[in-house]
Amino acid sequence: MPRITSTESLADATFIIQAVFVNVECERPSVFKLGAEILGLIFEESAKKEDVLRLALVCSFFRDTLQRLPRLFSAVCITTRPQNSRPPSSVFGLYFYSIRSSDHLSALLECTMKVSLAVMINFPSPDNDDESDEEQKRKDALSMLSILCRHSDRWETLVIEDVGLFKPDELDWQKMLPGPLGNLKRLSLRNNILPMMESMKHWLPQIRVLHVQPLDKDQLETLSEAPWLLNIHDLILKCDDDASITSSTRKLLHACHTLRSLHIDGARGIRNTFKVVTLNSLTELTLNGAFPLTRLQAPALTSLTVNDKVWLDRYDPDFPDSPYPCLRRLSIVSKDPQMFIKNIQSYDSLFLDFLDYDNSYERNWTEAASGITARAVTIHRARFPEATFISMLQVMSGVLEELELVDVRINSNFIDLFSKRDRCVQTIREFRFRNRQHQRWIWTPLVGWVFLGM
Repeated sequence: MPRITSTESLADATFIIQAVFVNVECERPSVFKLGAEILGLIFEESAKKEDVLRLALVCSFFRDTLQRLPRLFSAVCITTRPQNSRPPSSVFGLYFYSIRSSDHLSALLECTMKVSLAVMINFPSPDNDDESDEEQKRKDALSMLSILCRHSDRWETLVIEDVGLFKPDELDWQKMLPGPLGNLKRLSLRNNILPMMESMKHWLPQIRVLHVQPLDKDQLETLSEAPWLLNIHDLILKCDDDASITSSTRKLLHACHTLRSLHIDGARGIRNTFKVVTLNSLTELTLNGAFPLTRLQAPALTSLTVNDKVWLDRYDPDFPDSPYPCLRRLSIVSKDPQMFIKNIQSYDSLFLDFLDYDNSYERNWTEAASGITARAVTIHRARFPEATFISMLQVMSGVLEELELVDVRINSNFIDLFSKRDRCVQTIREFRFRNRQHQRWIWTPLVGWVFLGM
C-alpha cells in the first residue's frame, strides 16, 4: 500500500474529499483507488477543519473506513458556543454544541470504548442577558458533561477552556466524576481555574503535562500545594499582568522534582528573597517575563529561550561561571542580546530575534558577536547596516558552519562574500536567506545559490 509522505501529496488528495462536499464532479473510482490507509491520513487532515462525522455521511465506503479508525474519534470538544465559532484548525475533530447532539455523543463514546480520549470543555459566559437562553445553555452543558464524565477513566488529555457559564459553586467535579482521573496525562486550565484546582487537587495521580493560564497569586498558592506536582514533566505557567515572583513560585518549582520542560510567561516583579532552585532534570527552559534567571540552576539544561525582560544579574554570587554546561541551543528575543551572550556561553546553536528595533545597539552587537562560539546562527529582524553583518562573518570566521538571516537588509557586498568564496565564509556549509520581500535563497559550497521561492 503506498504511503503519503509529503504535505503537497496530502493536500492534493484532500481535494477529492472537498470535491465531494461541494458537489464538484469527481470520478467515483478515484476515491476508492486511494485505499483505506491513504483515506485515513486524509481524514485526519480534514478533521482539523471539518467535523469528522460529516465524512461518514458521504458514502458507505467512507463510513466503513471511519469505523476502522477509532483514533479519529478520540478528540472531543463539548461547548455551548455557536457552531460557526469552531476555530479554522483544531486538534479536536468532534464538536458537540447542544443537548440535541447528546445522543450522538453518547453513542460515539460507547463505540470507541478502547480508545483514550482528548477532551475539551468550553462553556463561556453567555453573550446576551436572556436568562431563559442562559438556563437552557446550562442544561445543555450539564447533559453533555455528565455523558462525558462517565468515560473519565479514558481521559488522557483534558483542556478546560472556560466554564464561565456556571457560578463557582455550581460545578462539583468530585460529584460528577466517578473517581480519580487515573489515566490523565495532560491537563490545561485556562479560565475560572481556582475552583477547579481546589476540587481536583487530589484527583490527578498520573499527570505529566500541566498548562495553567491566567495565573494570579492565589491560584499560584493553591497550585503549589498539589500533591501530584512531583510527577510533572512539562509545566507551562502563563501569569496575569500583575502576577509577581513570590515564595509560592519557588515552592511550586521545588516540588517538581522530575520537571523536564518549563515555560513561564508574563510574571513580573522580583523578590530579593527568592532563593535558588535547582532542577536537576530540566532540559528545556523558556522565560518571557521578569524572572530571575540567576535564581534557577539547571545543570542538565540543553535549550534556553529568554526575552529582554528576564533578569540576569552577572554579579549574583550564586550564578556559576558556567551555569549550563550541557546547553545546545540559546534563543534570545531582545533588542540587545549582549548581556546573555556574554554570560551564557558554550552552546551549538544561537537564535536571535531583534524585534525590528533600530540600530542604536549596533556597536554592542558587533562586540558581542566576537564572543559567539555557536556553529549555527539564526538572526531575525535585525535592522543593522550591511557592514555590521560583514563584520560578524569576519569575527566568527573559522567557527560558523550554518547561517540563516530572516527579514534583514543585505546587499551585493555581503552576497559577494559567498559567491567569491571569501576566507571568512570558508567554514560555512549552508547559508539561508529570506529578505523583506519574502524571497528565499540558499547557498552551499557545492551548488552555490538556489532560489527557493516566495
